[in-house]
Amino acid sequence: MKKLQELMTATEKVRREKWIDEKTKKIKEITVKGLEPEIQRLISKHKQEIRKLKALHEAELLQSDERAAMRYVRQAEELRQNVEQEKEELSQKERELAKQR
Repeated sequence: MKKLQELMTATEKVRREKWIDEKTKKIKEITVKGLEPEIQRLISKHKQEIRKLKALHEAELLQSDERAAMRYVRQAEELRQNVEQEKEELSQKERELAKQR
């Protein structure tokens, strides 16, 4: 009788553990399914933020390129003016030397 009761207790324990495992698995599945819309919303929001950051970065790159181009044009103009001024100074010196001769 005692052995039979121990067997029934062991069987009941195994059955209860199996039932708990099944219920735990179902709860996890329901939780995941319930969170799926929220996860999709977060993924969509993240992708939108990435697109916005890429567009902002592209605009900043364009502005940087424009500033660099303007700087190079300004430097080229300054160099041209310097060369023109040096050329004029050399011409003036040559005229003075020619007058002295």
